[in-house]
Amino acid sequence: MVRVIFMQANCQCKDGFYSSYCSQACSDRCQDVCDKTSGLCRCTPGFYGLACNRCMSTCAECTNSTSCCVCPAGKYRETCNMDCATKCSNEACDMNTGKCEKSCTVKCQNCIDDYSCTNCVNGYYGTTCEHMCPINCELGCYMRTGGCHNCSISWYGEQCNKSCPTKCRHGCAKFSGKCEECYTDYYGDRCEFSCLECNGECVQESGTCNECYPGRYGLFCEHAFPLSCLDNMCDKTNGHCFECIHGFSGELCNVSLCPANCLSCIGLKCNMTGRICTREGVCINGCVTDFIGPSCDRTCPTHCAQVPNGSRCSSDGVCNNGCTLHYYGSWCENVCPA
Repeated sequence: MVRVIFMQANCQCKDGFYSSYCSQACSDRCQDVCDKTSGLCRCTPGFYGLACNRCMSTCAECTNSTSCCVCPAGKYRETCNMDCATKCSNEACDMNTGKCEKSCTVKCQNCIDDYSCTNCVNGYYGTTCEHMCPINCELGCYMRTGGCHNCSISWYGEQCNKSCPTKCRHGCAKFSGKCEECYTDYYGDRCEFSCLECNGECVQESGTCNECYPGRYGLFCEHAFPLSCLDNMCDKTNGHCFECIHGFSGELCNVSLCPANCLSCIGLKCNMTGRICTREGVCINGCVTDFIGPSCDRTCPTHCAQVPNGSRCSSDGVCNNGCTLHYYGSWCENVCPA
């Protein structure tokens, strides 16, 4: 008779699995891989036992279900239900007695020993955090020097003990005292110069105006506009008129275009706009006495007779009061026969 012998295969499991046929997954509470035969492992903190059961909620680590072997920071006693003293450095104290592992002064956050702090509570500085930060510090100060991290608005300097210039808007630079921005009408690093001629704000670095008041021009609005600019409007930089009032031309509207004999008033009614001729040189209000023509460039006929008041001829040259002796015709252009 033949005897058949069956031999069991010897499997090598991949990490994370165990049992004869590697069909079982290691517990997700294992700190690393489990034994590939039994599935036993070292549990992650907060779990204990062969099955990695969960510790009590007050424990950081444990070996059974009723007590802790390691407490969270700031706790002590068998079940970690007591608070360490607030002055303990890093909240670390003896698990059994609650005595601080390192005791810090009241202003220390952490310390090396009773005489050396590594961090101060906000608002204090020094080796044992014995000094108060300067009053105008914002966000505390440096532990070793007491220099402020930032200054309250309107103060500057390492200790924030210097006042920003009064014309600064929104405070000034911490170390230099240079103004971040000036109030309207002022410029300069410390806003110490005025730009009152500007209509509104000026450039902080140079003082040049962003805009001038009507009637002013120049980088600093230091010049008055030419009087003959129409509606008082001119280029802010060079004073050149955008348009001239009637009768004037040129970049500054200082060249007269109107003929010398244009009349500026009619009777008792004067032209208040300053216009006495059109752009073409035609007189608007007529001519002075004894001149005629659109531009008042011609005189009345020589032989028109004198009149008590006004011109000797009409606008078309017809004599208003007849002719002088020996002449006749509408324009007194004819000589009487001898």
